[in-house]
Amino acid sequence: MKKTTIKDIAKKLGLVHSTVSKALKNDPLINIKTRELIVKTAREMNYFPNLPARSLKTGKTHTIGFVLPEFGSLFAMEILKGAEQARQETNYSLHAFTGSDIFPEGTKEIGATYYAFERAINESRVDAVIYSSPMIQSMEKIRKMKAGKPIVLVEARIGSYNCINFNNRMSGFISTEYLIKKKKKNIAFVVGPYESILSARERFEGYKEALNKYGLEYDEKNIFVIYLHYYREGQEIMERILKSNRKFDAINCAAGDAVAFGIYNEARKLGVDIPGDMLLIGHDNHEVAEVIELTTIEQPMAEMGRKAFEIAVQAAEGKIKKRQEVEIQPKIIVRKTA
Repeated sequence: MKKTTIKDIAKKLGLVHSTVSKALKNDPLINIKTRELIVKTAREMNYFPNLPARSLKTGKTHTIGFVLPEFGSLFAMEILKGAEQARQETNYSLHAFTGSDIFPEGTKEIGATYYAFERAINESRVDAVIYSSPMIQSMEKIRKMKAGKPIVLVEARIGSYNCINFNNRMSGFISTEYLIKKKKKNIAFVVGPYESILSARERFEGYKEALNKYGLEYDEKNIFVIYLHYYREGQEIMERILKSNRKFDAINCAAGDAVAFGIYNEARKLGVDIPGDMLLIGHDNHEVAEVIELTTIEQPMAEMGRKAFEIAVQAAEGKIKKRQEVEIQPKIIVRKTA
């Protein structure tokens, strides 16, 4: 089957080759109605650009790389969804790289995500890279490297790199403060590995700040660490909370709504009434949170992915003259569980 070319599209529409080429590159000098017609016709004719040829000619791949620890987590799925939404408004492709750097307790290995990042940077398949890794060790390696391509960091602040961040310290603080104002004094805090993951560390620090502000004593026995941010870990945490016999009156699950869902459903199985016996607050505001009426912190992950992609494209095209930093603020979504 013969491959459709720009010349074929131009011939069908009675336009010159250069007009079609510019329209397919989203050139603003081409009338918007003409652009829309050309794009529509290109799709109908199953046109696909010759990216290797374009890359050789321009030195650009028109591809943004997105490096994530894994694809299965709620965070990864949502942030990729936002990036893909932004991509559809451009003539860029999105190439996702992954490598797991989340390991069980006791493992010293940093993981494969940084290696995936190095591949994205050095194999010249992308014009810019979005890097989202929770590992503090990976961030220290990035701080020391000299990258030849623009980098946009998600959930990290390193040197002069562009970045998209969520105010995790504030989310840890306001979620804990909310429970304290509900007259709760013995709060279990569920969090990721805060010694190695920056966002978890910041939420942990926010939790301690709230305790200190309201005169409550910090007790490390109230801290429950999870590693994979999965539903089943929430089930296990609920069992551990009950076996601790510490008479908690609230659970602040800063490890995400997926874990909070596990806590909630396991509590029901074990005869614990939420919110009657203890309050529960999650973190993400996943769409399922509304189904179980989970009070949670809203983190607009898709918006973060969208903004990261937009900045990556601008950086790839040389349109960013000074460092861009976007910080998104948390807010509490109040429902039945707290």
